[in-house]
Amino acid sequence: MCPPIRIAFVIDEIGQATDGTEIQVLQMIQRLDPQRFRAHLVALRPSPALDATRTCCEVKQLHVSRLFSPRGIKALFTLRSWLRANRVSIVQTFFKDANVLGLLAAALAGVPLRLSSRRSLPYEDRRRDKLIYKLMDPFVHYYMANGSGVRDHLTCVEGVAPERVRVFYNVLDRGIEKLAAGRDHPTRREHVVFLMVANFRPVKGHAFLIESVLSVRARLPHARFVLVGGGPRGEPGPPAEIRDIVARAGLTDSFVFEGLQTDLGRFLALADVGLLCSSSEGFSSALLEYIAMGLPCIATDVGSNRETVLDGWNGFLVPYGNREALGRALVALHDNENLRRAMGQRGRSHFEGNFQPATQMEMLERFYRAEVEARP
Repeated sequence: MCPPIRIAFVIDEIGQATDGTEIQVLQMIQRLDPQRFRAHLVALRPSPALDATRTCCEVKQLHVSRLFSPRGIKALFTLRSWLRANRVSIVQTFFKDANVLGLLAAALAGVPLRLSSRRSLPYEDRRRDKLIYKLMDPFVHYYMANGSGVRDHLTCVEGVAPERVRVFYNVLDRGIEKLAAGRDHPTRREHVVFLMVANFRPVKGHAFLIESVLSVRARLPHARFVLVGGGPRGEPGPPAEIRDIVARAGLTDSFVFEGLQTDLGRFLALADVGLLCSSSEGFSSALLEYIAMGLPCIATDVGSNRETVLDGWNGFLVPYGNREALGRALVALHDNENLRRAMGQRGRSHFEGNFQPATQMEMLERFYRAEVEARP
């Protein structure tokens, strides 16, 4: 048997083990076949969450606070030497700083396969970031996108050749996968539970949701909106301004704030409808969790959301900012239990046919092996 291929996942930091990209990196590491791959995790900055997280691999932390600094330059050459010493064949980078330092170190170390992960759409005009990515392009063999929206941005906006982009969807958390496999539809309850799993950053559209609910509140007498997520800087709960918006709208009895959660299973199991109201999105893990659990979805038509939610089939897509459209979708699913059940079943079938974790990991491993074997 051939020795395992050594792969280093380089990330800025594991700030919270509940954040989307961080979860995906840890899931990939845990799911890789250990007989074929030996994974390493490199964090540029101190990552306390790693102390409490089982990564199933060697972890190296570089303690770089600023990329363009003497410590950053030292870390570049430290990482280069470490990659050589460990005979790493693949480096895959996540987030902006890792996409600089990790790729440069990999190129200096002669790593055969260098992959730049792009998992979200830019929703701010950052010219400096665009310039940095353009400068780093010669060091990248492939860009790893997690959905068609991210792929299209790379090819149409950034000018990356289509043959240099590969799409691999997010992988579902093992615990949620197990829960989803045995889930039946919830028993009838007094309230219809709308669940939104998203940290309270402006891009996630919590204010848009609240304004839309307010516009149709009289038509949602049995609705409860459960919001799960932490603050924009890692706080355990929502910012005060969101609570104030709910209070001023007179919707305190309709909204439940559950804060930051590491175990989403119990919320997914009790929900009737999944929500995502973002103004910008790459490929949403929350939507993937919703359809795996057999929940009908309401999502904004941004990024790759239309890959997960097929409008009118397993949920509704609405334009971001259109309160009337979101209100109509909320009312439609609030009023019709049969529609919720039918859309949920179709969503589950969509997940099983297109997003099974085992299938995604098998395709990813085949890609890794084929590209390494094709290189000297």
